[in-house]
Amino acid sequence: MRKALSILTLAAASNLYAQDNNNCGPKLIPMTTTRVPLFNDEGEESGYMITVSEADTETRTMVAAYETPYSDSIGAFTMDGDITFTNKSPVTRRQRFRQSIRLSEGIMPIIPPAFSEVCWEPDIRRLITYYEQVVQPGETIQVPIFWEITTRLEAQLADVNADGIVDAQDQGLLMAAFGTDNPLYDLDQSGVVDSADLGILLSQWSETSDDVIEGADAGEIDPVPGRGIFNPEWESADYIIAADIEIDPMRGGNGQVRVPFLDWQWRA
Repeated sequence: MRKALSILTLAAASNLYAQDNNNCGPKLIPMTTTRVPLFNDEGEESGYMITVSEADTETRTMVAAYETPYSDSIGAFTMDGDITFTNKSPVTRRQRFRQSIRLSEGIMPIIPPAFSEVCWEPDIRRLITYYEQVVQPGETIQVPIFWEITTRLEAQLADVNADGIVDAQDQGLLMAAFGTDNPLYDLDQSGVVDSADLGILLSQWSETSDDVIEGADAGEIDPVPGRGIFNPEWESADYIIAADIEIDPMRGGNGQVRVPFLDWQWRA
C-alpha cells in the first residue's frame, strides 16, 4: 500500500443506518485530484482505487494519497492512506484537508461509533471527513488516514454480512447483538437492536432461502378458534420464525428466534 501510494504521488504531481447530516462542514479550496484503479499481481483490477489530491501555494503544500474500494462496493469500506502537510512560510500555520467520497446510488453507509468523525451527506451522497494540523515554519508533517465503515444496498439493509443474500447467517449475527446499540445491526436506527430490526430482516429474507416456514395465507386457511390463523405446515416444524414479536424471544439453533405458539411443544 505505501509503495503504491508513493509511486502514484510522484506521477500525480505532474497533473453511517448511517450518520445523516445535510451539512458536514464548509468546502475548502479545491485540490487537484487524480484517481486510478489498483491492479493485482495478475494485472487485473482489484476492486480498489488510489486517489491522490494535492494543493501547492506560496505558503503551503498538501498531498493526500489514499486507497478505497469502488463507490458501488458492498461490505467493509476501508479508507487507508496519509496526508503530507508542508508549511513553506516563516510563520506557524493551521492546515486543513477535506476528504469527500461519493457513494453510488442505492448504496447506504453504516458508520460505527469508533469512526464518528466520518459524516454522511445524503443529499449529495458523499462521505466527508476533515483533517487539521498545526505546522511550524518550514516543517513537513505526515498524518495517517484510516477509517472503516460498512456499506449496504438501501433495499437490503439486513444483509449484515454483505454476502448478497439475507439468510440465517445474517439473523444469527443480528441475534448475537440483540439488546445492544450496535449500529451494524440496528437496522431502523432506533438506538437498540430489537424485534423491530428482526422484523426488517425477515421482511427482506431472500426468496431463495428454504430456512423459513411459510406463514399461513389468511385468504385460504380458516382461523382456529383461540389460536388465530393455523398453518398445517407448522405442526411438523422444529420452530417458527415470526416477524412481529411481543414477548421476549428465545434463541434457538443457528441463531434463529423461537416464538412459542400457545400449547405447542418444541422439538429442537
